[in-house]
Amino acid sequence: FPDYFADLEARVSAPSLVGGRWFRSVVHEPYASPVLHVSDRPDDPGEVLLEIRVPSTKGWRSAYLEARERAAFDWALVSTAVALKVEGGVVKDARVVLGQVATIPWRAAAAEKALVGKPVGAASAEAAGKAAVLGAEPMTDNGYKVDLVTTLVRRTVASLA
Repeated sequence: FPDYFADLEARVSAPSLVGGRWFRSVVHEPYASPVLHVSDRPDDPGEVLLEIRVPSTKGWRSAYLEARERAAFDWALVSTAVALKVEGGVVKDARVVLGQVATIPWRAAAAEKALVGKPVGAASAEAAGKAAVLGAEPMTDNGYKVDLVTTLVRRTVASLA
């Protein structure tokens, strides 16, 4: 998936499908899925994706960072998209999505939990970075991504402080 899918995944709401004579919205809770996951596919071959609603970003801050081997014209080794709803200096809701760590944008629920209820700062950024890789099972040649994810999540969250 292109890098921008991680950022979109952090913001997406309900995709809508249309087909034949009907219109329906798909309940989409993006855990570890692309914009439209296998379980959200149209039930009927005549259905098509009509729209993806992106909710208002009022009260939210967001940032996207990526690590590349070269400065330009290269795919990201790892990317992170973080969206935080902050009220009174405290995180009320969080979305942390990782790119290039799986075949789909990966929602880091443990990192989100590490942020909610905490002020945005160095300590919460560090906790989110560590939580993002809990249970990570790297393949033979990409174990280096675990450290990259930890660092990039920390930096992305810290950029929102």
